[in-house]
Amino acid sequence: MTVNTTTSDTLTETNEESSVREIANPNLSRVLNFAFRQLLQEYVSVTHLDDIKVAFTNGYPDSFRVVSIEELDSLLDEVVEPVHWDAIRNKIFNEYNIIKNYTDANQIFLELANSKGWSADPITPGTPLAEGETFYQKKKGVAGSFTYVNSQGNSKQYKVEGPILNVDFNTLRTD
Repeated sequence: MTVNTTTSDTLTETNEESSVREIANPNLSRVLNFAFRQLLQEYVSVTHLDDIKVAFTNGYPDSFRVVSIEELDSLLDEVVEPVHWDAIRNKIFNEYNIIKNYTDANQIFLELANSKGWSADPITPGTPLAEGETFYQKKKGVAGSFTYVNSQGNSKQYKVEGPILNVDFNTLRTD
């Protein structure tokens, strides 16, 4: 039979700054009025989806690759057997084709683009594309916007490129 005893201590240390000012009324025959104010700063943080990158590694540091969604086919060509290409493309497309924004509304983010009529690859200019070759890209014109109304009733419209995933409002006091 064994008996074990364990103890733990927690120590929290904080510092606080305070300003003390002594004010004297130079005119003793009049009242001296003081007005104290504290400035509040309000911050709006918007998280939005701008682009999708695909990464690959096989565990070795020199194998790590990151490409944009438009370059997915070139990555697949280098690291995956051709029989698995469609399954991988479809999995990525199904995950990111429709994004739920901060209001839980669906927003289309990816589209399948066709190279028909293009004389060169938009990613690597000078490289010709095969007629009818398709690839995934960020949908053109995808934007998110929201209207923020502060405590005084003033409103401001914010617009960003891509679906808005989260909006945070923080108010900080100044010294």
